[in-house]
Amino acid sequence: MNELESSVNFFSALIVRPLVCLLVCVTAWADAPVPGDSARAYLAFVNRACDRVEADLPKITRVAEIAADRHIKGGILRLPWNHQGLQDELWGRSGGLIHIGTRRPHKRDRSAEEKAQDVAIIGWQRAPVAHKLNELKQLKSEGIYIIGFGPWALPELTEYVDVCDAWFDSGFGTDDRVVKLADGSRAGRGNMLVDMLYGWAFTAEYIAALTRRGKMPPVWQAYLYDEGIAWGNKYFRKVQFHNDIEVPPQPAGDLSKRYLTHIRALGDKFGREQMANTNKAVDLILAERREGRKTFCASMGHAPWTFVCADEGKAWGTNVDIHSNLPRQVASYMRDSPDGALVLHVGYYGTDAKALEIFSSKQQRVMYISANTERAGETSLLTGFVIRAVPEDALVYINMGIAFGDASIELEGYPHRILPPSGVMQLVAYQCVNVEVLSRMVPVPAP
Repeated sequence: MNELESSVNFFSALIVRPLVCLLVCVTAWADAPVPGDSARAYLAFVNRACDRVEADLPKITRVAEIAADRHIKGGILRLPWNHQGLQDELWGRSGGLIHIGTRRPHKRDRSAEEKAQDVAIIGWQRAPVAHKLNELKQLKSEGIYIIGFGPWALPELTEYVDVCDAWFDSGFGTDDRVVKLADGSRAGRGNMLVDMLYGWAFTAEYIAALTRRGKMPPVWQAYLYDEGIAWGNKYFRKVQFHNDIEVPPQPAGDLSKRYLTHIRALGDKFGREQMANTNKAVDLILAERREGRKTFCASMGHAPWTFVCADEGKAWGTNVDIHSNLPRQVASYMRDSPDGALVLHVGYYGTDAKALEIFSSKQQRVMYISANTERAGETSLLTGFVIRAVPEDALVYINMGIAFGDASIELEGYPHRILPPSGVMQLVAYQCVNVEVLSRMVPVPAP
């Protein structure tokens, strides 16, 4: 090797190669997912979903007017069961309608003419998993008005769209993943969120349409309050409309716009205040996965069983529905959940003594998606268990930011708020965790 070659090799080793390595590293860092970015992308979708539903308010109001007229003639809102989440979301919720579903009519002895005035509400967040087409055709032959919710362009729903009298489109076809990941794949489902928003906007406009006809249907007060149980007992299956409360006529679109504005505000608040906690949960989930273990998700509520650790979320977690006041679910949880597992508990307000006992008995490490409670230390008449705040030493506490009592919208003349955000925010908080985990699981493209 001559002197010139030796000098070139020395320069290459000393200067060029380290510089190339640095450039490669910088490129890789630039392409790597930034913690929180995927969650913020999902929160941006929440705002777009609210905008979509609000832009459709004229149609929502028109359909709600039809349903209100049918209700006055003795009809009810039915919820045909299809093993998907919208019907569960709308059924038996604080701030929702007391008399909704075939098992909860305002009276038992309705005539055939009254039953022909019924309205069926049915939604899909994915392709049908239960064949209900013939059932819907039968309902339609009986004069029942059918409202469908979900992805209009999904091929598996074409015949269902055709049988419905009205359809509220979630805007997706075969793929409702809304967050793009580093490798070009996508994550974070959108159908269920849009269905929920449409469902509550429809409920708002249905109530408003009835008030413009001089009627107010009874609405649940949260069983979080002991007086909520007494309220339900007072009206359940007893009256079609209030004869003891007067609510002034509500302008078309007002209640639903206020609800959608509230959801936007909750999403924005979550983005400002919960990214650090979300990222902490994701770090723990990824560390668990590196050890070859999945996170065990313990969900409670109406619809979480249809989306928690479903779809691509199965890659990192396994879900089980658990309500600590249901012995059968507790027995299943005790049998099936691993001792010492990392647990993501998707709940509502604080927790309760029984849930804490379950987690402790299995030495599980628990992260919470929940919200603040005003009743810590009291005993719930509904469950019989002492209500607890999320423990101060919890591994992670992701606060959904919803107000205690759930229902969020004041209605002039009515003694408690209507329209709940809790189901929506359970989904939003979970999806923020989900997309963050998935974004950091994917390989970063080579430069």
